[in-house]
Amino acid sequence: ANLPQIMADCQVVVDCLDNMTSRYLLEEQSPEAGLPMVHGALAGLEGLVMTVRPGDPGLKALHGPGPAAKADSAEAVLGVPTPTPAMIATLEVNEVLKLLLERPGLKPGEFLHVDLALPAIELMRLG
Repeated sequence: ANLPQIMADCQVVVDCLDNMTSRYLLEEQSPEAGLPMVHGALAGLEGLVMTVRPGDPGLKALHGPGPAAKADSAEAVLGVPTPTPAMIATLEVNEVLKLLLERPGLKPGEFLHVDLALPAIELMRLG
């Protein structure tokens, strides 16, 4: 209920949450506050980073129409080895800096896919 007040003094919203229900709520409120949201998700040795500006395709386009139950989440099944959140957090911070400095970053519908098992970072597009 207090999310609009929390966002009032923000320039960017950063999704570092551990459940999809909260992420979808954060994404719903971000455009109402006129704020971009940097989304990060991970499970096992893989992760995603996406910047969602008001009007951009967002979590529903990337993850589907609704959040999965926590017990069925990829994190619950694959675990979260320490290097993965460190890498995803670094890429999220990089996107935040680009937004704040008004430098080019991820475009609407683009996201980074990280696979530390290979290792590889791929720029991908929705659709």
